[in-house]
Amino acid sequence: MKSLPELAAEHGCPLFLYDEARIAAQVARLRASLPDFGVLYSVKTNPHPAICRFMSRSGLGADTASPAEVERALSAGLPADAVYYSAPGKSGKDLRSTFGSCVLIADSYSELERINALAAEAGRVEPVGLRVNPAIAFGPGHCPELLPGAAAKFGVDEEGLAGRREFIAGLTSIRLRGFHVFLRSQVLNHSALLAYCRHIFSLARAWAGIFGQSPEFINFGGGFGIACGEWKTPLDLDSLGTELQRLAAEHKASEKADLFIESGRFLVAEAGTFVTRVEDVKDSRGTCFVIAPGGLNGFLRPAVMTLLDGLNGPLEPLYSNASAHVVSLHGGGGRAKKKVSVVGNLCTTLDLIAKDILLPAPKVGDLLLISNAGAYGATLSPCAFSGFPRPPELYRDSEGRIVREYVPET
Repeated sequence: MKSLPELAAEHGCPLFLYDEARIAAQVARLRASLPDFGVLYSVKTNPHPAICRFMSRSGLGADTASPAEVERALSAGLPADAVYYSAPGKSGKDLRSTFGSCVLIADSYSELERINALAAEAGRVEPVGLRVNPAIAFGPGHCPELLPGAAAKFGVDEEGLAGRREFIAGLTSIRLRGFHVFLRSQVLNHSALLAYCRHIFSLARAWAGIFGQSPEFINFGGGFGIACGEWKTPLDLDSLGTELQRLAAEHKASEKADLFIESGRFLVAEAGTFVTRVEDVKDSRGTCFVIAPGGLNGFLRPAVMTLLDGLNGPLEPLYSNASAHVVSLHGGGGRAKKKVSVVGNLCTTLDLIAKDILLPAPKVGDLLLISNAGAYGATLSPCAFSGFPRPPELYRDSEGRIVREYVPET
């Protein structure tokens, strides 16, 4: 298996490296804790083709947010009925291009009308879902309290469902199969997630009363966070799973819905590392600057992390907390520690990766590693800024082989 220095020499720096073994371990952990739930891979977290193919081989479905993501899921080998497309503001072109190739999750009542018209034109009854904005919300922080529901651009308000029963019954070319709910990312408190899921089960009972039939599927969304930076206590997935199994058993005693959770960053964030190379080291009025390419433009989140230091996050997908991404030096053992600021090579002071951190004294040519780069890394970053090339995205499979692919541009 090739070492990091060998990969850097062969493919250049900066680069992203994704590790299949770590992804597989997270998939196994999620399934072991939540055996009653199907898992939908959140393609937006990392649409790398090799990762999508691995999720397909592993039997996961896909949560998608654009026609391009739908196509990536299908190209990875997923069947149409395992690909769920949920996003606000779908255009007519979006709906036409995905109609019949995935499970459409309508985001509004007017979108239900548009899908109904497409189905009538096709001469068939199309099964669809509906995104619901629940009557609850999460407060700030990684261990949030449950609050009353808030206004949202996503979905239709839960309390308005009963008043739309006749309207939906009149849409004779669609069949409302189930619903999708999602509140927020990066929750690490299992009690908060359990209270949220308990509310979703109560919403399922209300749904059955309103529409005269139980939902065929319920997408609980996700929000499962990863411990990172100052958030050191991981989600107690075992306790959450035990309680959810009990709730699911109670629910399935009378309801037969398929239950899903979205993986969010949980499966891939920790499996990714951003690798860059020290190109210069210099002192300026008491500060040692370590200059390495690929900061703001190659991997945006660490630069945003320094800008938003002190915010009571998360503010996803840009920001979790002020120390969510750890910078380390590869092979610096035995050197004295030195306080440095790691910066990129762009012509802007905003290109700051880490400020005043201790590292083994860096030298030109050293490799720097940035953790938690597997989710919202390459695709969220403004790689075209200043004309530098996109960092290669390498995937190390379970046999140690390296696959180099880019996410297709749209």
